[in-house]
Amino acid sequence: MRKPEISEQLINYLEERLLAGEYRPGMRIPSVRRLAAKFCLSYGSAIRGIDFLCEQGKLEKASKRGIYVCRQETPLLIGGGAGGRKIVFFIGSELDADCQSLWYTALLGFSQSASKRGDCIVMTPLPHDSDCNRVLRENAREADGLVIFNSFYWPLEPLPAGSAAVGALFDGNLDGTLSVVNLDALDAARQAVEYFRLKRVRHVVITSSSRKLFMTRGRLFAALWRSEGGSCVFSDGIPPEFDPANGYLFTSDQVCQQACEAAAETGAKPPFEYVPMLSIDGKRLLRADFFRFPTLAIDWRLLGQCLYRELCARMENPAEPVKNINLCGRLAV
Repeated sequence: MRKPEISEQLINYLEERLLAGEYRPGMRIPSVRRLAAKFCLSYGSAIRGIDFLCEQGKLEKASKRGIYVCRQETPLLIGGGAGGRKIVFFIGSELDADCQSLWYTALLGFSQSASKRGDCIVMTPLPHDSDCNRVLRENAREADGLVIFNSFYWPLEPLPAGSAAVGALFDGNLDGTLSVVNLDALDAARQAVEYFRLKRVRHVVITSSSRKLFMTRGRLFAALWRSEGGSCVFSDGIPPEFDPANGYLFTSDQVCQQACEAAAETGAKPPFEYVPMLSIDGKRLLRADFFRFPTLAIDWRLLGQCLYRELCARMENPAEPVKNINLCGRLAV
């Protein structure tokens, strides 16, 4: 059975949570009607997605009782062939729920590559305090490789010398102890400039979180936009109203979603329906509950594959200099 395109987002959502262990063997998953509503699908389209995963041996139907994760399903996270390397994949907790779709999608791409080599992946949460560095050091001693998705909450220190480690969503490289894979901020800025040029706007309002990673995206855009003769300004928080004569750039899909939610609370139309508006990172494509605003989307599964390839290089030669690997995004409207 071919993967039904109309149900692809639902299928990816379930696959990511199966892989991450959120849906464990023998566990009942949400009902078909609930999943259909979550992804704005008809009941029949949702069933086709479920049938696809059942045919793959990942889910099974129990008459009049619901849909369950197959008990014989062996998650890649605890698998591994003989002689496989141990890789610890650090992930956030419920405090980072907004980022989980990114982690799960990258983990899916990472594990698909790792399974071909027989490597064992262990998913480990990091505490949201200074104790995170103790957890990192202990795992660096016991594991062959580390993968870290940075969180705003983690006060991370440089890793122990000789650690084979890679990460994503980092502003830097932890004093040269970590290779990082991120969205190419300069390429995203160039695409955003072209987007607003085609929309024929002269003035753009830039909204960003205070984190350096996202501010860099906004500042690069501002420099390029002004070099094209346009004007722009950084907004202090989400704009209280939207002027159709302006363009609006959000350096994070999360912030853009908040702007759309704020408009919805007042009963107004989503701003992307009547103003030139663009966000950056592609989380909207992974979250069924997000508004359908235009976004410059990174391929998070490809990012996971790149993390694995770079980690392999570092495990084989820990003395190799760390790298800063940037991936280009694509416009999704």
